[in-house]
Amino acid sequence: MRKKHRHEAGSALILVIGVIAALAILSASLVILVLNGQSNTSRDRTQKQAFSLAEAGVDAAMAQLATSWPKASDATFDQTYIQTYLDSLTAAGYGSRTITVNFFDDLYPGDQKVVTGVHRDLNGNRQLWVEATGQVGSRSVRVRVRVKEEPQTIGLLDNIAVWTPGQYNQGSYAASVSYEVLGPGATQAVVQYGTDVSNHALDSTVQGLTPPSPADLVIPPDMVTYFKELATARDQVGVAKRYTDVTQIGISSSPATNWEGVVYVDSGTTPSQLTAMQNIAWSNKGDINGDGVGTHKQPGVLIVDAQLLKITGNNTQYYGLVYCTGAVEIQGGMSIHGLVLAGGQGLSAGTDAVKLTGNQQILYNDNVRANLGRNYSISVRMMAGTWRELQPL
Repeated sequence: MRKKHRHEAGSALILVIGVIAALAILSASLVILVLNGQSNTSRDRTQKQAFSLAEAGVDAAMAQLATSWPKASDATFDQTYIQTYLDSLTAAGYGSRTITVNFFDDLYPGDQKVVTGVHRDLNGNRQLWVEATGQVGSRSVRVRVRVKEEPQTIGLLDNIAVWTPGQYNQGSYAASVSYEVLGPGATQAVVQYGTDVSNHALDSTVQGLTPPSPADLVIPPDMVTYFKELATARDQVGVAKRYTDVTQIGISSSPATNWEGVVYVDSGTTPSQLTAMQNIAWSNKGDINGDGVGTHKQPGVLIVDAQLLKITGNNTQYYGLVYCTGAVEIQGGMSIHGLVLAGGQGLSAGTDAVKLTGNQQILYNDNVRANLGRNYSISVRMMAGTWRELQPL
């Protein structure tokens, strides 16, 4: 056995101390590494949450634009389109969070320049920039994308001034059906009906036609559903709104703007449940829906679920589509520029599905029919290659 020398005494202790020191350093380094990793993970998670909020803001903005494309006035973001989503994030572990959205016109569509002072489609090219910022705590992400409006395809047959599969009665000699603007190649407007009980011939500008075209061609169910859903979703007077009775819209002295845009009166879902009559008084309203065809003007859509829609009035010009699932009766000295359609549902035999009395006019206008498709959106889509993530403001 080797004999231990005096100068070797305590060397083991030094070795132990060295090992302990090394382990302490390694432990401290590991703690720092873990803490940094946790910090980075938390920061990355918050950053991803903020990015998700920005994306949700773009989606919500597109949903808003699909129901109301800003042509004539600046658009501001409607927070109700995103509030339910924001409220749901508490359970997902999000802290304080906000989404802000802005709309800008692409006055220079060939590049990425954004005119921040214009919040509507000023140049009328159906394109806008959407800019959304999502913020979670102190982290924020800002994105921008150009979007394009896709107009609703309205499948209405052209040149039809009046249509019903039921009984047509132009009971007054003073009442007239004619046209202002015909579709390409047409020489007459058309009145389509199941039977005609009028006491006199139609005006020479109008062709009577029986049997009528199938309902699905004249008033496509998808189109009716679209306008009903638009009125329900948008719920804004003068843009698109749903009612259960015409008295909710206003009395005869109410402003014309109450009747503009898409108006849907939902008073029953089946012929047996339909309200017997909805009575509209349009006296001295002037032009409803502007002229229906001018710059930034759009024709209206009046859809009424009832056994009878009765319209009376004078000194009023309505530009757009009038459709009742039952019958339509028009009295007085007003004019409808566009087309009148009556589904004839729930009517007993011998009941008029369309009845005209007084000195009113129904004037077919092909520009009104065409603008129904151009002025109502079915969807809004992102344009390829325009998505950008920007430096937060």
